[in-house]
Amino acid sequence: MGTGQRGQELAEWVALYHAARELSRRGFVVGHTLRNMPMVDLTATKDGRTITIDTKGSTQPHWMTQNLLKGGRETPNHFVILVYTPPPPRNASGNDRLPEPRAFVLRGADAVRITKETVRLGLERWKSVVVGAYLANKDPRYPTVSEFEDRWDLLDTGPGKT
Repeated sequence: MGTGQRGQELAEWVALYHAARELSRRGFVVGHTLRNMPMVDLTATKDGRTITIDTKGSTQPHWMTQNLLKGGRETPNHFVILVYTPPPPRNASGNDRLPEPRAFVLRGADAVRITKETVRLGLERWKSVVVGAYLANKDPRYPTVSEFEDRWDLLDTGPGKT
């Protein structure tokens, strides 16, 4: 994955298509909004229930808090899917398999809660929503999204579930 702005743009697209692929694998019919709806990149329907999803991608094991808040809505059928695309190994050749993206599935309310906790701690100016042990040896105050890794089951819960 590239670095800088181009790498981040690619990470956003990886997040979008990784989330769509996983939703499809789980029986959802997925629609892409072409990024023209605020806080909604995908809609997904299964068993008569429609959910909205905001995807956030990163080439680093963290997301800026303000981006997480932009995606968070406290409505029961809204979700935020964070996708971390690890860099290829330093000695990777063209034939090496790239690391799989890691997905973290949060209810919109969880995204808002984590953001509020980050602001309460005064950490909002930093790269403060992290994957697991990324900052474990630095500052344990940073909120983590590790508990939400591969929590695709959360998408099958909530109001409107038939």
